[in-house]
Amino acid sequence: MAPRGETSTAAGQVPAAVDRSAVVDQLGFVRWLVSKEGPISRYDRAGKAALVGQRADGRPVMGEGDHEGAYVGGARFGEMVMPRRRLSFKVVDPDKFAAWAIASGYGGEVETKQRVRPAFLEKLKKAAESSGAARGQLQMVHPRTGELVDVPGVEVALGDLVPMFTAAPDAEEILRQAHERGHLAALLGAVLAPAPLPVSEEEPREGAPVNAG
Repeated sequence: MAPRGETSTAAGQVPAAVDRSAVVDQLGFVRWLVSKEGPISRYDRAGKAALVGQRADGRPVMGEGDHEGAYVGGARFGEMVMPRRRLSFKVVDPDKFAAWAIASGYGGEVETKQRVRPAFLEKLKKAAESSGAARGQLQMVHPRTGELVDVPGVEVALGDLVPMFTAAPDAEEILRQAHERGHLAALLGAVLAPAPLPVSEEEPREGAPVNAG
């Protein structure tokens, strides 16, 4: 093994100009940060749980359709959005689902072993997703009559809330400047800190409103 700081002579040799020790240190740090049990993953889980939680008065911390800008040093580097929850469909009894499809005139969608074709279920999913009433009642839309129906063998539920972050086109430059000005240290420190996330009862900060979409 080559001494620390020296490059290997094996195949795929790293150019001598590269400070291998520094790269190993930095890459190791990054890999630790994003590892399953590292601080980034821990904060990601804790942050998601905090945003989908509820305040003391029962209001959601971040409701469906809400969005808020992410700032560092006063500069916006992205936006967090809480998308509308999608409906979840689970075929809990394939035989009952197949029997319903046959009785409803969709025998051609049932395969030889009494299994409804996945494409037909997707059709039912899309119809339910586009119907506000179906979402509210957790039912499906009959493809022929348009009526809301409980389909035997299919369980309909709302999926989990999952906040989504979109980085600004110039996020890398904003964060680089924030680092140069010393603003990034506090943000990184908060992520690395093991303390649990508080759920604030305060209104959104000025300049970063939460808007319902």
